[in-house]
Amino acid sequence: KLHSLFSIMQLSSDGEGGYTVPGPEYTISSIGTNSYLMDMGGLKQSVFYTDTDEDGRIVLQMTGSDYVEMNGNEVILKFALLFLFVVASLYSIVALIIEIARSVKRKKLRKVDGYRIALNFSVVVATLMFAYMAVTLFTSNSAMFSSIQWCLIVNAFLALIPIAYAVILTIKWKGLDYTKREKVGLIVNCIMGIIMTFNVIFWEAYKFW
Repeated sequence: KLHSLFSIMQLSSDGEGGYTVPGPEYTISSIGTNSYLMDMGGLKQSVFYTDTDEDGRIVLQMTGSDYVEMNGNEVILKFALLFLFVVASLYSIVALIIEIARSVKRKKLRKVDGYRIALNFSVVVATLMFAYMAVTLFTSNSAMFSSIQWCLIVNAFLALIPIAYAVILTIKWKGLDYTKREKVGLIVNCIMGIIMTFNVIFWEAYKFW
């Protein structure tokens, strides 16, 4: 699902029943009823056939893949979600380093601090799983599903950790011997974890079957 976000093709009507692709010198010209031919700078290939899906969106069908009409706001929201995941990942990396350093300095690890380390670690590992899958799928046309299946299994497990953390934090909240600032940190950590979980679910990065 994430792959489709980086495979977006922006089309502009040429006013004659065809389309142009901003950037590269591509044009898509009508060659019949619901049929189009893509001209890639003089190289004519890729015949498209138009149809509509169950939601009424236009679908450009071609050999090997289909392009589905997307709303501009929908694209912005998807990139915003991905941006939040990047922010959560960077925050978790810094928080993980700080928390481990504090624990080593104290020579003692409070139970909730252990949960927080586990949460930050899960976000960092999930980020690495996304990066590995992106490199594997985006740089190879022959990558097999089995090559990333283990990443999806790991993600499915990691996505549960922030949920467990939120439940534990809620149960133990009143009894926590923390300052207000420390409690705010616990909540922010929880939010970062939930952002990771939401990304795993939204991008379907857990479907290992």
